[in-house]
Amino acid sequence: MKPLMTLLLLWSLAVISVPAQQNRQKGGTLRGSVENQEGKPVAEVKVRAISRRTDELVAEVTTTNEGSFSFPDLPEGRYALVFYSPRYQQVTMRSIDVKPGQEKRLDQPVRLKPVELYAVVGGAVFDHRGFLVPGARVLIERIPVQDESVPAQKQDSLTNASGEFAFRLPGTPARYRLTASAKGHQPGSITVDVGGSERRHVSIQLEPEP
Repeated sequence: MKPLMTLLLLWSLAVISVPAQQNRQKGGTLRGSVENQEGKPVAEVKVRAISRRTDELVAEVTTTNEGSFSFPDLPEGRYALVFYSPRYQQVTMRSIDVKPGQEKRLDQPVRLKPVELYAVVGGAVFDHRGFLVPGARVLIERIPVQDESVPAQKQDSLTNASGEFAFRLPGTPARYRLTASAKGHQPGSITVDVGGSERRHVSIQLEPEP
């Protein structure tokens, strides 16, 4: 009797376990690669898989030295992929479908553009009474530091209705001279050093013509 009861018990456990195993759905695999504008692989890029249904982060991986990445077990669904690196502009792919038990590979590598580093030199032009001067011409030119050899680089602009101006410059250390001129005033100049990707605010004062 006992052997029969044991067989019945094992059979019932097997019947219960089969549906449970069938209900477990295996995730899908998503693979791809990342490269720069020259077609070279980019390592250490964070790739985030975000559910389009819930807008929640589901998984995150990092590209290898070969620029490749893989999500080995993503739940079924539609995803947005976000590619992030401090050296490159962020890229988002908004609709990637993942199916259970299937492997999906992106059709082509994801290309990243480098982050553009720049500096901003801005400010205002005043007259000798402390009033802002709209319509003043402001010229900015790069000048050498000691024996430094620098490329010719000039920009000019007019101050706006509030007497303000701004220049966008390469985000590298450099020295610039700003010269402002306006009708009825003597030109005024100021020198500013830019240390890199930063914002500098300056004021230029103009004296009246004699």
